[in-house]
Amino acid sequence: MTSMIDRLPTGIDSLDRLLDGGIPRGSLVKLAAPPNSQAEILIHEMVAARPTVYLTTMRPAPAVRDSLDRAGVPPDGVAVKEFGPASSAQAAAGAPSMLREAIALIDEIPPETTVVVDPVDVFEWAETDDYLGFLNDLSGVLTRTNSIGVLHCLDGQAVPDHRDVTDYVADIAFQLSADVTDDGIDTRLSVPKFRGRSAPQETVKLDLSGGITVDLSRNIA
Repeated sequence: MTSMIDRLPTGIDSLDRLLDGGIPRGSLVKLAAPPNSQAEILIHEMVAARPTVYLTTMRPAPAVRDSLDRAGVPPDGVAVKEFGPASSAQAAAGAPSMLREAIALIDEIPPETTVVVDPVDVFEWAETDDYLGFLNDLSGVLTRTNSIGVLHCLDGQAVPDHRDVTDYVADIAFQLSADVTDDGIDTRLSVPKFRGRSAPQETVKLDLSGGITVDLSRNIA
């Protein structure tokens, strides 16, 4: 069994307990969530846990920095870089240079860094070889530096061509669901994939209305 020293905490205590201490060093994590969910709150917690390189592909860098600041994330620990043409056609055409730029930016990250791509959808419209090369290069950097990567995938109507590639290459998959009920919004996080071990069967019920709190009635809390 992997010891806790070989893992990096997510910053969310209940999730770390579910993962036996956190995310194994060198892992590439897929975080799938509906576009209208508050998945960014979950990302903010993970960013706050350690130094981060944040690649934003749809929102302007100043907007991301403002969100992080309002979430209380120390600005000196996060490097935000803006990427991304607006359309899938532009993404495919400009992908080779864009993906090379992304890898060049993260190639010299210090040990135990979190790399966020938010969302990764723009990259997923690239040609298969270009995108797969990016994922493999990213995984190599994460392994070399004992870091972790988080690929935020929009789980909506327009699914990019190479979402299956992301699903397969990712070491760990987080799935965030948000359902409207009579009592409000029921938000749950599951871990359907955990390479090298059995995926946890439990789900974490989250309240994202004011940061992250956990339903303490769940058996993992």
